[in-house]
Amino acid sequence: MGASSPATLRQFLPPGEQYIRSFSWDHHDNEVNFWNYRPGINYQLTEFWIGKKAEDLGFDRYPLASALIQAEGLIEYISNYRRRMFSTSSAVFWMYNDSWPVTHGWTIVDYYLRRKLAYYPVQRAYQPVTTVVALENDSVKIFG
Repeated sequence: MGASSPATLRQFLPPGEQYIRSFSWDHHDNEVNFWNYRPGINYQLTEFWIGKKAEDLGFDRYPLASALIQAEGLIEYISNYRRRMFSTSSAVFWMYNDSWPVTHGWTIVDYYLRRKLAYYPVQRAYQPVTTVVALENDSVKIFG
């Protein structure tokens, strides 16, 4: 899941609540992030991959970092299935757009129909002809 863009966040979060983990932020968050006091999976992934806590990145930089991680994850997911063609033959993409404004979501188009950062990488990954580079055992393989 990737964070919505700062423009989208500013559109639905009240002015006094435009910071990470505010009451309104958590109200619009996915349940995997706020069901207890500890940081949810999105915050943990950002800290793991970027090396900084969401709060340290701030309101403008955190959504970018989160969206980049989402884009990379979706590309990896799609590419993994495409390179295994004929044994799996598909990668189902089931969350295209949000049904309400969210701070984090699975989608690549937000509630206001803004394309999230992952939109174009996913579009490229689903092109009819593409290449996938993968490390298998001790060799690098290229799939087309």
